[in-house]
Amino acid sequence: AAADLWPKIDQVCSFAERGTWALQGDANALSRCGLADLRAALRSPAAHADALAALRVARLGIRLAACQPDQDSALEEICEVVYAIASEKSFDDAFRTENIIETLVLYLLSDGTDAAPNLGRPRPTSARLPRHLIFALGSLKFVTQENAENQRALATSGAIGRLANLFERALALSESVAPASDDQVVSQTLVEASAILRSVIDDKRRLQQFLSVDIVGLLSRTIASFPDHAELCFNCVRVLSKLSMASKGRAAILPGPLLSALRHHYKSHAGLCVRISFILGNLTTACNETRLELAKAGATDLVARAFVFHSRAYLESDPGSKRERDREDLLTKLIRVIANLAIHEDLGPRLLVSKAALQLPAVLERVNRSLEPESETAAGTARQEELALNTVACITNLSFYEDDGRRRGEAAVLYTSHVVQLLLPYLFADNIEAAAEAVRAFGNFSRSTELQNCLSALRVDEAFVILLEHTDREVVLGACGVLTNLVSLAETRAMMVRLDAVPLLVKIVRRAGVSDPEMATRACMVLHNLAHAASREGDNEQPVQDAHRELLLRTLEELLDIARDMDGAEEASDEGSPSESKDEIGPTDLTSFIDVASALMAKLEAADTATGGSRRSHKK
Repeated sequence: AAADLWPKIDQVCSFAERGTWALQGDANALSRCGLADLRAALRSPAAHADALAALRVARLGIRLAACQPDQDSALEEICEVVYAIASEKSFDDAFRTENIIETLVLYLLSDGTDAAPNLGRPRPTSARLPRHLIFALGSLKFVTQENAENQRALATSGAIGRLANLFERALALSESVAPASDDQVVSQTLVEASAILRSVIDDKRRLQQFLSVDIVGLLSRTIASFPDHAELCFNCVRVLSKLSMASKGRAAILPGPLLSALRHHYKSHAGLCVRISFILGNLTTACNETRLELAKAGATDLVARAFVFHSRAYLESDPGSKRERDREDLLTKLIRVIANLAIHEDLGPRLLVSKAALQLPAVLERVNRSLEPESETAAGTARQEELALNTVACITNLSFYEDDGRRRGEAAVLYTSHVVQLLLPYLFADNIEAAAEAVRAFGNFSRSTELQNCLSALRVDEAFVILLEHTDREVVLGACGVLTNLVSLAETRAMMVRLDAVPLLVKIVRRAGVSDPEMATRACMVLHNLAHAASREGDNEQPVQDAHRELLLRTLEELLDIARDMDGAEEASDEGSPSESKDEIGPTDLTSFIDVASALMAKLEAADTATGGSRRSHKK
């Protein structure tokens, strides 16, 4: 066997001729040496002095032993030497250039055929996993952690498929009746194998390789089989967190094992909790069915419990401490899951009255203090800003359900002046996403009759007049929505007249026109409700003054003519044909604009008539 393998052992002659090793004879003699000689050589002081030469001998020993029966002890001894060398980062490249990576993969990891490479000889099989696999896998883990070229060499050697076969074999053994010692070997083997997968998956181009051999399913089964094994679960979810960023990966992930691991470890393993929460956040971002599926599996209560537990630790931590920093990322991920689950109409009201909702204002207050200019962490951090953004978004999603009147006494925790004041700074935040989320939250608050007076007293309505000139479309849309609800208050109407809000709204209508009918509709709705409330309440001063009324009526007349023509053309077209662009204006948008703009025109003309004014006729 050694003679057959000799042509593949490059460079072994050179160190033998130099006398690096205390072996008898020339290179031909070395090629004929047996495993006993190689093992003795690896034990010698020379092996400790020349690690590169030791790797070359180990490579030959692995190739010899892997082809012979009952050589597990020899392979364990050789692989232990390789493992010790692999733990030294300086030898990472040598594992690739000396073909150690290829040797470990091809000779020790089954490819499913149970045949040793290029020998035509069946590889010995065993009902148990040999211990040398732990050392071999550990070596591959070490040399691929921070070495992109080694990761590439490992992937191109077929390691991903072979690791999948190893997972299959190990899981089959774990599911059978086996001694506890065997179970420890299985779990440790899987720990090392999953760590290798984590290194290799950093390259997105390998995603298809992972999916083709069902790594997602194998990792889910692994977590289900070892839910109390923190290190193994952590390695698995690190891989799954990467896979969850792709739609095909998300589709293959089973939530049950993840929730089982979270249930076991959310109090004791923050890193594991972060990764699982990240995966759950990705799973629940866009799919309502997945949100409900997770809730049926117990995710709603479990995630809420985990959030309450870690939010208390966060609130008790010292500002700027490591404990605070460790909790910020975790809370961000957990809050994101809660916010996503709250989108489902059946889950939002349930979360609204949970203990998690009680903690949200306290968390926001703490992170607000961290972001204040005069705080010890004056500049804040991206981590703290992300926590603030997700907390605001979660309050926004939950506050949507407060106005339906269900369990108001329990749910009023978010409908307080305290929460309003916590959210106020975000209306003018540099982070546009945070500003848009805060505006949406105030849109929900402004539907509540209890909070409308509070918003006016805190001069929040003035802030939304200012936001009408914001550069972000979503912020302006939200500002119009808030003002639409608040113009029922006499104080708000007087403020809008005082701050010249009407010219700003007319400008929005003219600028949006039929190219953005949603924006034009929102602005028209504010003006309509403003005029209607002023007329109904008998305000002394009409909010839409003559100069602005003339311009607005003329604008509406022109836009309505165009909108009706466009709407007619839409109806005449093939209603079954799909839109080619998500930005294309649909008939619903135009119809809404026509309805609201027509009602606004009628309201303005009625006011003209009531005051004895006159205006040229216009098309109906």
